[in-house]
Amino acid sequence: MALTATVTKVGVSEPMDKLWKVNLQLELKEGEDVVLTRSFTQDYSQGGQLSELGQRFLDEMQPVIDRYKREANVLAHADLDTVVAGLNSNLEV
Repeated sequence: MALTATVTKVGVSEPMDKLWKVNLQLELKEGEDVVLTRSFTQDYSQGGQLSELGQRFLDEMQPVIDRYKREANVLAHADLDTVVAGLNSNLEV
């Protein structure tokens, strides 16, 4: 299945004058199944460049996606299925 990513705005708070905390949510789906949901927060100050804010979010989100993909590859590996099948047939209960 294809992995898709959707980013949504969650909220903005102003903990100090001219400083905002921007909160976004990343959702990963495989087909129709949500496989990961995570919130990210970055500071934004008055006069700052929104493109720099976007890059900071990207720099934080991309490694999360890359890690998920690596973990999913291990989980889907046929040899892991063999290990699980062996355990199921050899455990004594």
